[in-house]
Amino acid sequence: MRSMASHERERLALALPLHEVPSEGNPIPAATSVAKAVDAVAIAEMERTVRSADSVEAILAVFEGDEIAQLILLGWLENCHGKALRDVTGLDQTGLDYAIRRIKTKMRKLYPNGWTP
Repeated sequence: MRSMASHERERLALALPLHEVPSEGNPIPAATSVAKAVDAVAIAEMERTVRSADSVEAILAVFEGDEIAQLILLGWLENCHGKALRDVTGLDQTGLDYAIRRIKTKMRKLYPNGWTP
């Protein structure tokens, strides 16, 4: 699965003119167009990062008071799964499965149509 950022970079790369053609017909590099496209990608990436941080805070707020759920969510952010999550939370596999089910159930109830930041 590819990230939204890679799709955005690909879309911008396809839309980016590589050369501008002056009246004489000799192609010259479109450096200003490239710089503008790079800036646009950087700005879009920064906006996406801010939205992601806001989303993480909002999701963690849903589980305020449930330290295990928050640890699991933060572990997922760090790409931890399985044994790593069990080590962090101190739960056995059954306890971890139950906590994950609680998280999924609560999020489905709060956001029946999926999460939209």
